[in-house]
Order: sequence, then structure tokens, then C-alpha cells
Amino acid sequence: MLQLLDEAMDNYQLKEICILHAGVKDHAHKWKEEIEKLYTELKINIQTLVPVAGVHTGYGTLCIAWLRE
Repeated sequence: MLQLLDEAMDNYQLKEICILHAGVKDHAHKWKEEIEKLYTELKINIQTLVPVAGVHTGYGTLCIAWLRE
């Protein structure tokens, strides 16, 4: 996942991302800490994965989302 984020940072100059989780908020915060060390300028939010996606992926899912300008 970090490799994909690194590629996105290079290609799109991301300013903000969101870490989404399905019931594993502690793991999401660990990801946030790791990413903050690599990209100090990046704003990082943590949100609960929407229920419709969580039903298909299941408990424990983590993902990263962003919007390009």
C-alpha cells in the first residue's frame, strides 16, 4: 500500500488522503503514524469505511483514498 501511495504522491502531488477502516481504528492510526513520518506535508484523515463497502470486504479492511485536484 505504501508503494502505491508513493507512486500517487509522485504522480499527483497529493495534499490530503483518508485512511478508511472497517472496525480496526487502531491499525488505521498506526498507518497514519507511518505515513506521517514519510510525508510530513500530507494531511491525513481517518474515517470508518462506508457500510456497503464493509459488507463486501469484511471486518479488518484498511484502505487509502484521495481526490486529485
